[in-house]
Amino acid sequence: PNQNYRRKAQELILAVWLEARFSKKQILELYLNRVYFGAGAYGIEAASQRYFGKPARELSLGESALLAGLMKGPSR
Repeated sequence: PNQNYRRKAQELILAVWLEARFSKKQILELYLNRVYFGAGAYGIEAASQRYFGKPARELSLGESALLAGLMKGPSR
């Protein structure tokens, strides 16, 4: 919520540091393992088990798309 120049500079430094240290695939993996998917599920594996009763590796394209949509508004 605090969108001033200092905050944006901090975000820029963090983004540069992350991209220097991790690949884009690793950054996405880190994010997906921490994001809230609703119904008490944190991380893609927990969400896969919670909503579909199977490991994330076994999700279909449609199931994966549904979980991706949950990240925007898990309570909806």
